[in-house]
Formats: sequence, C-alpha cells, structure tokens
Amino acid sequence: MSASDRPPNFGRGNMGKQLEAAIEKVIREDFPDAKLLAVKIKEDEGFDGDPILRITVIFQTTHGFDPKRAAGIVRRIRPALRENEVDAFPVFSFMSKKDAEIAGALQ
Repeated sequence: MSASDRPPNFGRGNMGKQLEAAIEKVIREDFPDAKLLAVKIKEDEGFDGDPILRITVIFQTTHGFDPKRAAGIVRRIRPALRENEVDAFPVFSFMSKKDAEIAGALQ
C-alpha cells in the first residue's frame, strides 16, 4: 500500500478519543473479570506495508485469562473500527501486570 492509499489520519496519531474508547469498551466487555491497567494503541504498518493497529492490553486478574476469548477479539473489535472509518487491521498483545513491569510497558 502506498502512502497515497492510506487513510488520511494514518500514522499521525489521530485515532481520536472516540476510537480509543470504543476499543477499550469491547475489551472490557470481553474480559469482565480482568482489571485493565492499560490499553495502548499504536498505528503501524505490517510487513506488507498495510496499516495495522498494535493494541497492547495490560491486565491483572485472579480468575485466570481466557485464551479463547483473546483469540476471537479481532472479530469482535472490527465493527468498532469500521464505525470509526478505520481500515487498519488490529494486532493484539496481552500482558499481565508482572510481564508489563518486566518489559517496561507500564511506564
């Protein structure tokens, strides 16, 4: 994908609070037992040059984390992206609080 084919706001950090809130809402609904500590969203490009959103979810839970729910979150987040006219593909990473502290992702 060439620069002229990308959405006008791609790569400028202009996702908007509405999109960020919509993404966080879906995550909270999907993982009601987890305490969300942070949801970090970064615009990027995939290896093929297409736009992607790197979404890092940092959580704390005592009930465990359901990997089956995590595996299907892309399907559930796509409607929120379409509503906000975002064509970028979401790429999720999930980190526990402990792992995030080790990686320095909570700073």
